[in-house]
Amino acid sequence: MVGKRPMQIKDRFYQKFKADKKTGCWNWLDHLGKDGRGRFRLAGIKNYAELSSRVSWILHYGEIPMNMCVCHKCDNTSCVNPRHLFLGTQRDNMRDMIRKNRDNRRKGSRHPNAKLKESDVRFIRRSKLSNTELASKYGVSRPVISCVRRRVTWTHI
Repeated sequence: MVGKRPMQIKDRFYQKFKADKKTGCWNWLDHLGKDGRGRFRLAGIKNYAELSSRVSWILHYGEIPMNMCVCHKCDNTSCVNPRHLFLGTQRDNMRDMIRKNRDNRRKGSRHPNAKLKESDVRFIRRSKLSNTELASKYGVSRPVISCVRRRVTWTHI
């Protein structure tokens, strides 16, 4: 309508989530991408929607430095509560995911190319046999045995 001011971004943003009293999360109710993360269309930018968690950070704390991600302490990708968000690099975000055991990569014997089992790894690490002997016993190369022993691989054991 002519004469009416367009709704401010913060006002629009605050209409698009609902607070969960149990978790404290502010769950995004508007558009969610295939990845489950909220999207917020900024005024005047056609065909582009920013991640709602990034918009929340900007509205509450200010600009996001270049090459920084907005990460979730709560691990709820649709949450926009600024108290549940923190800044970090992509590497920080991946470390957080792994530390919280949220990575969906298949580890150990569940990996389709695994030639060893968890029990094999435990034996290899305790064994007095040489890397050559162990490699022959398990049908893998000496560097594979070396990496297992030095905990470069199979780090979850």
